[in-house]
Order: sequence, then structure tokens, then C-alpha cells
Amino acid sequence: MAGLEAARNRGHRPGRPIAVKPEQYETVLLLRGQGRPYRDIASATGLSASTVARICEKTPPATRRTASNRRSSPFSADRPAGPGIAVVQ
Repeated sequence: MAGLEAARNRGHRPGRPIAVKPEQYETVLLLRGQGRPYRDIASATGLSASTVARICEKTPPATRRTASNRRSSPFSADRPAGPGIAVVQ
């Protein structure tokens, strides 16, 4: 523990480095607010589509698209399950 404390005193932060810069984070939210798809945002920011999706899901609902204007999923609860497909409640 003394080594970690000494590193912190020198200004080092232990652990995995931050992958997303604050500028990228803001750009993701801005572009998603404009309705751009994850893949387009990923290309524009140099992040993966998975990282873009993760950022958008962590953001409070007031700043991201609402459920009413999202495309519906073929797996949404309002669609009946097909034959041989178990519905987990």
C-alpha cells in the first residue's frame, strides 16, 4: 500500500487508463442528440460502436433520445413470441 500511496503523491493514478477523453464524451452526446446512429458516431470520434452505446446508456434520459422515438426492437415485449420461443417473465 505504501507504493500506491507514493505513486498517488507523485500524481499517478493506479488502474486502467481512461479510454474516452472528455471531448469525445461530449461529442458522442451531441451527435446522439441529433439522432445519429452509433456507427456514425463511432467513425466520427474514433471510438467503437460498443463504447458509444455504453456512453449513451450511462447518460440521464433527459439528454438522450426517449423510448417513444427510438426504433422498436424485434425483441420488444409488445410483440408476440413466435412458435418455439420461450418468453421469460
